[in-house]
Amino acid sequence: MKKLLYVVIVCQMILGLEVGLAKAEIRTVDNPKYVHQVSDMDQKIFNGHNACGPTTATMLVQFHKCQQIPSIYSGRHVYSPYIALPDKSGNYYDNKTAMDMDKYEVHRHSVKGAHGFIVFKRESTGDWLASPGSLVTFLFNHGLRVKLIDSDLFKIIKLNIRAGLPLVGHVDCGYQCGHYLQIIGYDTGTNNNKQEVICNDPYGNYNNIWNGSTSGAGVTYLMSGVAGTRNIVIDRVYTVHPIGIAAEFPGWMKAGNGTFLSQSFKDLYDNKTLLGAEGKDIFGIPWDNSDYGPHVHPWPDNWQSTPDKLYLQDYLHTDENGNEHWWQLVHHPDLNKVFPIHGQLLTFWHDNLGYVKYGAPSNFEYNARNSSGHLLIVQKFTRWGVDRYIAYNTVLGFSKEYNILELHKVDSYLVSDNVDYCSIFMSSFQQSELVLEPLPQDNDTSQSNNTSSNDWSVASYGLYGYVNHNTSEPSDKRTRYTNTDGRVASYFKFNNI
Repeated sequence: MKKLLYVVIVCQMILGLEVGLAKAEIRTVDNPKYVHQVSDMDQKIFNGHNACGPTTATMLVQFHKCQQIPSIYSGRHVYSPYIALPDKSGNYYDNKTAMDMDKYEVHRHSVKGAHGFIVFKRESTGDWLASPGSLVTFLFNHGLRVKLIDSDLFKIIKLNIRAGLPLVGHVDCGYQCGHYLQIIGYDTGTNNNKQEVICNDPYGNYNNIWNGSTSGAGVTYLMSGVAGTRNIVIDRVYTVHPIGIAAEFPGWMKAGNGTFLSQSFKDLYDNKTLLGAEGKDIFGIPWDNSDYGPHVHPWPDNWQSTPDKLYLQDYLHTDENGNEHWWQLVHHPDLNKVFPIHGQLLTFWHDNLGYVKYGAPSNFEYNARNSSGHLLIVQKFTRWGVDRYIAYNTVLGFSKEYNILELHKVDSYLVSDNVDYCSIFMSSFQQSELVLEPLPQDNDTSQSNNTSSNDWSVASYGLYGYVNHNTSEPSDKRTRYTNTDGRVASYFKFNNI
């Protein structure tokens, strides 16, 4: 990972018998955007002293390439409607208004733009404040995935910053004062015992003069503690994930047939029926693993039109043990669908210039066996109508290209005894494709013949393993299931599903 800085302090005890190590972890996202809610506005028409929410939202929209940055006054869209292009929902932000505020807390101007959409009047006090719900809707309208987090804040901040994703932070600064800012990094302190966040504060630096007159770019605050003359607490954050958002404006690019390319990625990520779980629980979150940030980007790495170009997005999944797993979601241009690839298959595909040699994945990975009986993890790739197959041999521990005839010599998709593989690989068979077919009474040695009643089940193979569909067969009847083109799906025997 490219943004990690370790500070190592070596402390030698007086007798020289021990050496202790402590390390600080400091990390920031690449190329965060900063907009000041006062100095980056045209003061003749907008003062901005109550615009922390809309300004923070605008920073996130600009970072994720969901709207262009104005050449004059980078915060212009905070108080002015879009002109050239709307957001993904079609909104120009030209039909709602809200009042701004000057440094004397006088409301002077009625404006549109993000401020008009997000800020509302609290009738009981007459104050014009940011609505949390409207801020989330504003980001959602641009195609971004937003989630409120109110527990394990520093853990969530670290996971997102490690992936290259800034967050929206909310600060309780006392005196009935709330404040929004962009979190762009974290610092664990010299002895790795602090919880500090690095922020783009749109109103300035809490640690210095916090009245809209100082820069707040890259300032560091404690999650809870004293900043300047105030006690502050970061009491909630909002994760902002660019599922399917491209690294070139507009982020919700269209594919060749005119449909939204970004939607193809979301169709897979959100397909809980197909995946058997939430996309975030399988693929993780978008990951900055290229020069294009955590966004959909081309392979090869240029935006010029080439016949072999593919669009893909990197994801980072962190398991319960803290291990990180790399996934890519890859758009298949002919099918206008997105398929996942990871692990050894992903490494082999990249190492062998997969975009030009194999093309995009065109199905999900599944289990097979070769003529030696080795369990294989197989995925099909298609380029210009030609199908090719890459498989990872779980016995020998390497990947290579296979001829389809090699895979069909045995043609059995058998239950793996290895729980690690059963937990992460997906079969190409769908439950609706499976048909019941009696087995001939042959000497089948692939499964135990010692059966007990009700231990045969039809199952489909998902990313989280075999799923019982509650169909049982009598103990004296062995069964196999084929898909509709006649290939053997599996011999299933489960005692405990």
